[in-house]
Amino acid sequence: MQVFSPYSILNAYNCHSYAWHGSRGDMNPASGDIPYDQYGITSLPRWDQNPADDIRDVLSRGGRQLGSDENNIVGDRVIYFTDQNENGLYDDGEFVSHSAIVTAVDNEGYTTEVTGKRGSMGISTNHPDAPDYYKTAHDPNTGKVEKQSRAYFRMPSED
Repeated sequence: MQVFSPYSILNAYNCHSYAWHGSRGDMNPASGDIPYDQYGITSLPRWDQNPADDIRDVLSRGGRQLGSDENNIVGDRVIYFTDQNENGLYDDGEFVSHSAIVTAVDNEGYTTEVTGKRGSMGISTNHPDAPDYYKTAHDPNTGKVEKQSRAYFRMPSED
């Protein structure tokens, strides 16, 4: 069990919580997603350790992973992940190091700005290919520092 102070759990939401749950946290977390404080309190689910369950939920509700030739729109989600089989797509089980929301695109449909939360720091807005912005991550599946790829997801329509 990981130990966090009661103060930090009140404010502890990360990039996945921000992008997939509007900073409310994962209300239906997979096992291990919520940190416990030293008293074992888990009533404030703000931490989301891995967005795989969120991606599966989006896909099951009619959302989809975009192909590399598709335009982005504001509101799409982007993940930075380790493409273990090098197929250019996120596959369930691949390590995701970061999630963000597309907040601006150019006239050709290329993402020019993403907004997310960087660890315990505040909200950050940058170009998705900014220097040093999640280019590599320590992948717990392989134990190596791996190059990160990006995948974009379109949320299901609310119709």
